[in-house]
Amino acid sequence: MVTLFCGWRHSLGGFWGGAQPLPFEPIYGLDVNRVGGVVNLAAATDSAVWVSPDFGDSWQMFTAGLPRRPHCSDVRFGVVHEREALFVSTYGRSVWMAYVDEDK
Repeated sequence: MVTLFCGWRHSLGGFWGGAQPLPFEPIYGLDVNRVGGVVNLAAATDSAVWVSPDFGDSWQMFTAGLPRRPHCSDVRFGVVHEREALFVSTYGRSVWMAYVDEDK
């Protein structure tokens, strides 16, 4: 099991701080949006997809078009029709896609 805590590290030692952790459950997918944009980090757990606009300093649940409990197996950013999208694969339910950029 992996528990992800994002924050900043003090340059002189091993102190971590300044961030809220994701829910305490296994993370099955983690991706960085290499295109840039509003959302730049995504994490998939069994119960939800979490996105961060500030590389993990804050997190919010992303539910756009996903089932109530998606049972995520992976998450990836991509580009579809020149728009940023988030792809979520789920155990037994196929692949879901939602746009994460502002309407263009």
